[in-house]
Amino acid sequence: MYSLFNEFKEIESDKYLLRKIAYSDSRDILEMYSDEDVMKFNSGQKISYIEDIIKLIDIIDKGFEKKWFIRWGVIEKSTNKYLGDLALHHFDENENKVQIGYMLKKAHWNKGIMSEAAPLLINHVSESTPVQTIEAHIYPQNTASIKLAEKLGFKFKELSSDDKDKNKVRVIYSMKLR
Repeated sequence: MYSLFNEFKEIESDKYLLRKIAYSDSRDILEMYSDEDVMKFNSGQKISYIEDIIKLIDIIDKGFEKKWFIRWGVIEKSTNKYLGDLALHHFDENENKVQIGYMLKKAHWNKGIMSEAAPLLINHVSESTPVQTIEAHIYPQNTASIKLAEKLGFKFKELSSDDKDKNKVRVIYSMKLR
Protein backbone atom coordinates (compact mmCIF):
# COMPACT_ATOMS: atom_id res chain seq x y z
CA MET A 1 0.00 0.00 0.00
CA TYR A 2 2.79 2.36 0.81
CA SER A 3 3.89 2.14 -2.83
CA LEU A 4 1.56 5.12 -3.22
CA PHE A 5 4.20 7.09 -1.33
CA ASN A 6 7.16 6.13 -3.56
CA GLU A 7 6.53 9.15 -5.75
CA PHE A 8 3.67 11.60 -6.06
CA LYS A 9 1.75 10.29 -9.06
CA GLU A 10 -0.25 12.66 -11.22
CA ILE A 11 -3.48 11.18 -12.57
CA GLU A 12 -5.50 12.66 -15.40
CA SER A 13 -8.52 12.43 -17.64
CA ASP A 14 -9.40 14.56 -20.65
CA LYS A 15 -10.80 17.27 -18.38
CA TYR A 16 -9.08 16.94 -15.00
CA LEU A 17 -5.62 16.56 -13.55
CA LEU A 18 -5.04 15.23 -10.04
CA ARG A 19 -1.72 16.66 -8.94
CA LYS A 20 0.33 17.69 -5.95
CA ILE A 21 -1.11 20.75 -4.24
CA ALA A 22 1.17 23.76 -4.74
CA TYR A 23 1.64 27.12 -3.05
CA SER A 24 0.29 28.69 -6.24
CA ASP A 25 -3.09 27.10 -5.32
CA SER A 26 -3.19 29.04 -2.03
CA ARG A 27 -5.84 31.63 -2.95
CA ASP A 28 -8.19 29.00 -4.38
CA ILE A 29 -7.67 26.78 -1.34
CA LEU A 30 -8.38 29.76 0.94
CA GLU A 31 -11.61 30.40 -0.96
CA MET A 32 -12.67 26.80 -0.31
CA TYR A 33 -11.51 26.51 3.32
CA SER A 34 -13.00 29.87 4.34
CA ASP A 35 -16.45 28.99 2.99
CA GLU A 36 -18.77 27.95 5.82
CA ASP A 37 -20.95 25.87 3.49
CA VAL A 38 -17.95 23.89 2.23
CA MET A 39 -16.52 23.38 5.71
CA LYS A 40 -19.83 22.45 7.34
CA PHE A 41 -19.22 18.74 6.72
CA ASN A 42 -15.44 18.76 6.90
CA SER A 43 -13.71 17.58 10.05
CA GLY A 44 -11.09 20.34 9.69
CA GLN A 45 -11.36 23.92 10.83
CA LYS A 46 -12.49 26.83 8.70
CA ILE A 47 -9.40 28.81 7.62
CA SER A 48 -9.54 32.56 7.05
CA TYR A 49 -5.93 33.61 6.45
CA ILE A 50 -3.53 32.89 3.61
CA GLU A 51 -0.73 32.29 6.12
CA ASP A 52 -2.71 29.39 7.55
CA ILE A 53 -3.22 27.96 4.06
CA ILE A 54 0.56 28.03 3.55
CA LYS A 55 0.89 26.06 6.81
CA LEU A 56 -1.81 23.64 5.59
CA ILE A 57 0.13 23.02 2.37
CA ASP A 58 3.23 22.35 4.48
CA ILE A 59 1.20 19.81 6.51
CA ILE A 60 -0.05 18.20 3.28
CA ASP A 61 3.55 17.87 2.08
CA LYS A 62 4.62 16.43 5.44
CA GLY A 63 1.68 13.98 5.38
CA PHE A 64 2.98 12.56 2.11
CA GLU A 65 6.61 12.53 3.28
CA LYS A 66 5.69 10.72 6.53
CA LYS A 67 3.27 8.36 4.71
CA TRP A 68 0.29 9.55 6.74
CA PHE A 69 -2.01 10.69 3.93
CA ILE A 70 -2.01 11.90 0.33
CA ARG A 71 -3.99 14.84 -0.99
CA TRP A 72 -4.32 15.66 -4.68
CA GLY A 73 -5.51 18.97 -6.07
CA VAL A 74 -8.30 18.56 -8.61
CA ILE A 75 -7.33 20.83 -11.49
CA GLU A 76 -9.42 21.75 -14.52
CA LYS A 77 -7.04 21.18 -17.41
CA SER A 78 -8.56 23.77 -19.77
CA THR A 79 -8.07 26.62 -17.24
CA ASN A 80 -5.38 25.17 -14.94
CA LYS A 81 -7.64 26.17 -12.01
CA TYR A 82 -7.79 24.41 -8.66
CA LEU A 83 -11.36 23.17 -8.11
CA GLY A 84 -10.99 21.11 -4.94
CA ASP A 85 -9.14 18.12 -3.62
CA LEU A 86 -9.21 14.36 -3.22
CA ALA A 87 -7.43 12.57 -0.39
CA LEU A 88 -6.51 9.11 0.83
CA HIS A 89 -6.00 8.75 4.57
CA HIS A 90 -6.28 6.34 7.49
CA PHE A 91 -4.29 3.63 5.75
CA ASP A 92 -4.79 0.24 7.40
CA GLU A 93 -2.19 -2.20 6.07
CA ASN A 94 -3.53 -5.09 8.18
CA GLU A 95 -6.92 -4.91 6.48
CA ASN A 96 -5.66 -3.39 3.20
CA LYS A 97 -8.11 -0.57 3.69
CA VAL A 98 -7.99 3.21 3.16
CA GLN A 99 -10.41 6.12 3.49
CA ILE A 100 -11.17 8.56 0.70
CA GLY A 101 -12.15 12.19 1.17
CA TYR A 102 -13.15 14.90 -1.28
CA MET A 103 -13.96 18.61 -1.27
CA LEU A 104 -14.90 21.10 -3.97
CA LYS A 105 -15.14 24.87 -4.01
CA LYS A 106 -18.83 25.76 -3.78
CA ALA A 107 -18.85 27.33 -7.27
CA HIS A 108 -18.18 23.84 -8.66
CA TRP A 109 -20.81 21.86 -6.76
CA ASN A 110 -23.35 19.80 -8.72
CA LYS A 111 -21.39 19.86 -11.97
CA GLY A 112 -20.31 16.21 -11.99
CA ILE A 113 -16.66 17.05 -11.32
CA MET A 114 -16.14 14.54 -8.51
CA SER A 115 -18.14 11.95 -10.45
CA GLU A 116 -15.33 12.07 -13.00
CA ALA A 117 -12.33 12.88 -10.77
CA ALA A 118 -12.89 10.39 -7.92
CA PRO A 119 -12.93 7.31 -10.21
CA LEU A 120 -9.50 8.36 -11.49
CA LEU A 121 -8.15 8.02 -7.96
CA ILE A 122 -10.13 4.85 -7.20
CA ASN A 123 -8.79 3.20 -10.38
CA HIS A 124 -5.26 4.27 -9.50
CA VAL A 125 -5.58 2.68 -6.04
CA SER A 126 -7.07 -0.49 -7.53
CA GLU A 127 -4.36 -0.86 -10.18
CA SER A 128 -1.27 0.10 -8.19
CA THR A 129 -1.83 -1.06 -4.59
CA PRO A 130 -2.96 -4.11 -2.63
CA VAL A 131 -5.82 -2.06 -1.12
CA GLN A 132 -8.94 -4.20 -1.01
CA THR A 133 -11.39 -1.73 0.49
CA ILE A 134 -11.95 2.02 0.22
CA GLU A 135 -14.22 3.66 2.76
CA ALA A 136 -15.93 7.05 2.82
CA HIS A 137 -16.90 8.38 6.25
CA ILE A 138 -19.67 10.94 5.70
CA TYR A 139 -21.83 13.08 7.98
CA PRO A 140 -25.44 11.84 7.56
CA GLN A 141 -26.64 15.38 6.78
CA ASN A 142 -24.24 15.59 3.82
CA THR A 143 -26.69 14.12 1.35
CA ALA A 144 -24.74 15.29 -1.71
CA SER A 145 -21.66 13.38 -0.55
CA ILE A 146 -23.74 10.29 0.19
CA LYS A 147 -25.30 10.47 -3.30
CA LEU A 148 -21.83 10.78 -4.83
CA ALA A 149 -20.53 7.78 -2.86
CA GLU A 150 -23.50 5.70 -4.01
CA LYS A 151 -23.06 6.86 -7.62
CA LEU A 152 -19.40 5.83 -7.46
CA GLY A 153 -20.40 2.33 -6.33
CA PHE A 154 -19.87 2.58 -2.57
CA LYS A 155 -22.32 0.58 -0.44
CA PHE A 156 -23.66 1.49 3.00
CA LYS A 157 -21.69 -0.33 5.68
CA GLU A 158 -22.65 1.13 9.06
CA LEU A 159 -23.19 4.14 11.27
CA SER A 160 -20.25 5.11 13.42
CA SER A 161 -19.79 7.65 16.20
CA ASP A 162 -16.60 9.45 17.14
CA ASP A 163 -15.03 8.07 20.32
CA LYS A 164 -14.27 11.63 21.47
CA ASP A 165 -17.59 13.18 20.48
CA LYS A 166 -20.66 10.94 20.39
CA ASN A 167 -22.57 13.69 18.51
CA LYS A 168 -20.29 13.28 15.50
CA VAL A 169 -22.08 10.38 13.85
CA ARG A 170 -20.82 9.32 10.44
CA VAL A 171 -22.27 7.07 7.79
CA ILE A 172 -19.63 4.67 6.51
CA TYR A 173 -19.77 3.65 2.88
CA SER A 174 -17.46 0.95 1.57
CA MET A 175 -16.20 -0.17 -1.83
CA LYS A 176 -14.55 -3.56 -2.36
CA LEU A 177 -11.83 -3.42 -5.00
CA ARG A 178 -11.08 -7.16 -5.04
